[in-house]
Amino acid sequence: LGLLVFLEAIYFSPEYFRESRGVLFTETTARKGMGSEYSPAFNQSFQEGTEFEIRQKAGGWTLARFPGAGDGWIPASSHSDD
Repeated sequence: LGLLVFLEAIYFSPEYFRESRGVLFTETTARKGMGSEYSPAFNQSFQEGTEFEIRQKAGGWTLARFPGAGDGWIPASSHSDD
């Protein structure tokens, strides 16, 4: 019965498997932690319009996975999400 309820929830909620995506609306430096005091996660910042996958949100910061680059924390105020 539990499996049936789970499968029914998935059937009626296709967004269950959808990745959460975001787009930067300003040039942004991804950081190694949740705060501007942390070191940059990459050698360069990301430009306005860069798309990424949202991995986690906490305390006004978003853990973003940038294709071909990796993960870094960005301010929640620097992007929109779907």
